[in-house]
Amino acid sequence: MVGALVLGAIAMLAGVAWVGLVLGAAVGAAMALWQLRGTSARVLTSVGAVPIAAGSEPRLRNLVDGLCTSNGVSIPDLSVIEDDAINCLAVGASPQHTTIVVTRGMLAGLDRMQLEGVVAWLLGQVKRGETRLATVITPVAALAPRLAARALPERYDVIADLDAVGLTRYPPGLLAALEVTRSRSAVARAPQSSNHLWFDDPAGGTTGVGAAFHSSIDERIATLQEL
Repeated sequence: MVGALVLGAIAMLAGVAWVGLVLGAAVGAAMALWQLRGTSARVLTSVGAVPIAAGSEPRLRNLVDGLCTSNGVSIPDLSVIEDDAINCLAVGASPQHTTIVVTRGMLAGLDRMQLEGVVAWLLGQVKRGETRLATVITPVAALAPRLAARALPERYDVIADLDAVGLTRYPPGLLAALEVTRSRSAVARAPQSSNHLWFDDPAGGTTGVGAAFHSSIDERIATLQEL
């Protein structure tokens, strides 16, 4: 009888411990997600991103909605940076909580097929989970960019190019977008910590910090031309 009571008590304690572990893991995951969302918000603020109002920029919204629907990607929030540069980035805590940010110059300077190629480039990163990874390492990139670069796949922008044309099935669109982006990617309000998030080096070149994260436009175009 006593033995049965002891075994019962042990089983109860084990059950309580198991529940505690599960609750602890859930709380830890929730805190990590909260911290990631905070990082996303700080990045968006630092680059001057402003949410695009519902009903605005229908061309962009139609492209995003269409590519998301056909490729199984959650539809992201959309924001714009009032800058004449041609550039963009994606930031997010998870594929379900992502924001795509484009410059005003990109909206004005790219035609529909070019813009589709760039949107596919961003959504491909979201789908592969690289946007979340890139968001996580943003605080590291602020202090040690070359260390942060090691966390990303080698030539990840070239990989993203290839994945993008796989989503659109139209390489000329992204090729033309890269040509237009050449020498026009410099974003005035782009902190060093965000460099790795952009379509092309927001400092306007591939030297210094940019070289750690971005392949040259020439290399990216040459790779696509081989397809």
